[in-house]
This record gives sequence, C-alpha cells and structure tokens, in this order.
Amino acid sequence: MTNQKLPLSKLNECFQNKKINLVARSSFEARWALSLGELKNLESITILESDNISQEALETYSLIDEFFFEKSKKMKLSKSDPQKTYRQIKTSFENTFVFDSTYLNVVDISSFRREELFMALLLLKELFEANASFDCRLIYVEADNMDEDWLSRNTAEIRTVLGYSGDPMQSKKTCVISMVGHELNRVKDIIDVYDPSKLMIGRGMQSESINTVLSRRNEIFYRELSSYYGNQCSKFEFSLLDPVKVRDQLSELCKDDGYNYVIAPFNNKISCIGVSLFALENPGVQVCYSVMSEYNRSTYSTPGNHVHILDLNVFWKG
Repeated sequence: MTNQKLPLSKLNECFQNKKINLVARSSFEARWALSLGELKNLESITILESDNISQEALETYSLIDEFFFEKSKKMKLSKSDPQKTYRQIKTSFENTFVFDSTYLNVVDISSFRREELFMALLLLKELFEANASFDCRLIYVEADNMDEDWLSRNTAEIRTVLGYSGDPMQSKKTCVISMVGHELNRVKDIIDVYDPSKLMIGRGMQSESINTVLSRRNEIFYRELSSYYGNQCSKFEFSLLDPVKVRDQLSELCKDDGYNYVIAPFNNKISCIGVSLFALENPGVQVCYSVMSEYNRSTYSTPGNHVHILDLNVFWKG
C-alpha cells in the first residue's frame, strides 16, 4: 500500500514503536501544525519557516504545545532563491534525520509549497539511494475546504523547478501537461507563457476526491479551462491518492518522442509526488512552477480530520 488514509486522531498509533525525527513546514495554513499535536514519540523536530514569515503564519504557532518547542529548532527557508531553498532543505534533513532502524524519519508535507516539495523529494531520493537503512514517511493532512473566492493573485514569475529542468531540444515542439487544481489563473499564465504546440489538461479522478465540495469546484475550473482552450487541448484524468498510478498515467501521456514535455502540477501534494516519481525517472521532462505575488493568508484553507501516510521506501524500491 502506497498511501494509508486514517483519522488524524489515529496518527500516533501507526508510529508507536519508533522514535520520530520530524521535519515540518510552517504556514498560514493551520493544518501544518496538526500532526505535532498527535505524534507522541517525537525525538527531534525541525520547523522550516519562510524568511519573511507572515503574521498569519506566526499565529499558527499558538496551536503547538510549548513542550514541543523544547525539542524543536527553526530554520529559515528562502522563497525567492531556489538554490538557497534547496540547500536549506538539505541542511534540515542532514541535521534532523537518523539512519538507525529504531528511528523513523518523517516529513509533514501538508504546507510545503509545491516547488519546495519537489526539491525535498529529490533530496529524499538521494538519501534513500545513499543509505540502505534510511526509513522515511511522508504525512499529509487533508484540507476540508479551500476558499471559494480566491487563493492567490498575480503571477510574479514562472520558472522550472530546481532539479527538474528537463532537457528541451529546439528540434522538438512543446507539450504542456496541466494538472488542474483550484487556481485557474496560475494554470492559464503558465500555458500562455509556454504557448505549447500541444496542450493536455487533466483533472483529479472524482472518485478519489477528498470531498464532494472540492470535487465540484475543481470540475468547474476544469470545464472552464477546457472551454477556454477548446480544440487546442486534449483531456485526461489522474489519481489523487496513488503517486505510483500518477507516474504510470503520465508515462502513458508522454509516449510521443517528438515533444518537450512540461508538467504544471497544481492539484494536491499526493499527485505532485507522482509527478516527481515520473520526472526523476524521465529527466528529459520539465516541471514548472509559478510564483505568486499574493496569497489569501486569512482564509486559504480549512483543516480536515484525516491524514495520509506515504512510505517512500515502497516507491523507490519498486
């Protein structure tokens, strides 16, 4: 099983016999702090926080028991310099993780920015390949809802994700694969910048959606985007719960060797793991990211009551 879903209140039961080293990413989204309230065997905690942390993000620290701060250390994370961000994530792993069978290394990806998540997955893969005893889980706390009016505004920059730059060839046409989430403006901006010869627009499988409210809203965005680009695009569906299935679905989409493939992943973090698995196995594929000028820090999301546990060892051993 690549993804175990359970009530958040049952999280600690899965890790009872292990001492846990945890890396988490603070955010204005309150769900980043929820796993800290459930895990009891925490040996060490590293909290990554933005170098210009917002007041809304600072306020979420009140959700954490003061006891945990005695075991934790904070590390700043750059939002403007990807090379620096990569080094900071790498340092956080090196300073937190232990390669010993009595320990379990855990990364709470709930509030990682997607660009940071892709960097983290690249680094975790390198650790896995270099250390036979490396044992790691990802945990992802669901959002129960996302703000209906807006999540982000104004694209400041579109860039390739460090470590996922691909190998574009001038002799090939460009195909953009857009995995639609809840931010229509971000998707459109990327498509317009790349101006692809071929466009594929994907939606998460409705049968795997977290809840019907989010599924219906995603369907509206998907239809609007499909209508906007009309006959210029083809459509597909992808898994929201199984990264291995996402990897395999992308493999089917990218069989034509006549294109430079660019993936724009804007759905949940679980599907992003699948994109990473595919791109790392196919280094010619590029993954892109859009940096936004403004986020809805006040009402971006509402935390859910369920958590997903993903075993990276299963992905890479397979």
